[in-house]
Amino acid sequence: MRQIALALAALVGSLSIPANATEKFQPLGDLNCAVAKGAENALLCEFRAFTGAPAELYFALAEQPAMSDAGKVEWIVLAPGSAGYRKGSLAGEYVTGTAGLGDGSLLGKDNGGYILQARQGKKNSGIAVVELRAVK
Repeated sequence: MRQIALALAALVGSLSIPANATEKFQPLGDLNCAVAKGAENALLCEFRAFTGAPAELYFALAEQPAMSDAGKVEWIVLAPGSAGYRKGSLAGEYVTGTAGLGDGSLLGKDNGGYILQARQGKKNSGIAVVELRAVK
């Protein structure tokens, strides 16, 4: 499975989105994650929508250990066009891509095209593939 995930990451990583396409994405909210104690590849995440909706919890599995500031990883969630957001819709796999969004940004593969854009000044280095699962 690891070899398949790495091959997939390499394939998707070679794709790019034209820089002007990123202008069509709308910021939805913040996804803040912390490395789970005793499991360097597991992250506990909280999504806070900019609309003020109640926070949602996600569990994330990273292909590689998260190497970030103090064990925290921070993204801004972007949605394509006016797609909006439904509870739990961030769940899915994200891979590194060149979307013109800077280091540490991940492209949603199977969830409607969400993008996890690394926060300004945060590289979220070490994460190339991550799978988010909604916590119920």
